[in-house]
Amino acid sequence: MNRIVKVGCELCIKDMGTGDDETYIIINPGGGSNDMNEMSIASPIGSALLDRSEGEIVEVAVPSGTRKIKILKVSHLGKK
Repeated sequence: MNRIVKVGCELCIKDMGTGDDETYIIINPGGGSNDMNEMSIASPIGSALLDRSEGEIVEVAVPSGTRKIKILKVSHLGKK
């Protein structure tokens, strides 16, 4: 079953350009604790990944150009 990116979930993504894996918790704007591992749905990448599924590759327009991001894993916190 593919999991969908929603507010409050943790996701692991891969930047297809650099090969780097990163893990974030998706938050509402202003709902964070200034933790570097939080990503707001108001950010370009956060809004592009919202409602997408594990395994999808998403092209995201960011100020420095376009990035391809692959959603490796979505975990809904508090649910097993």
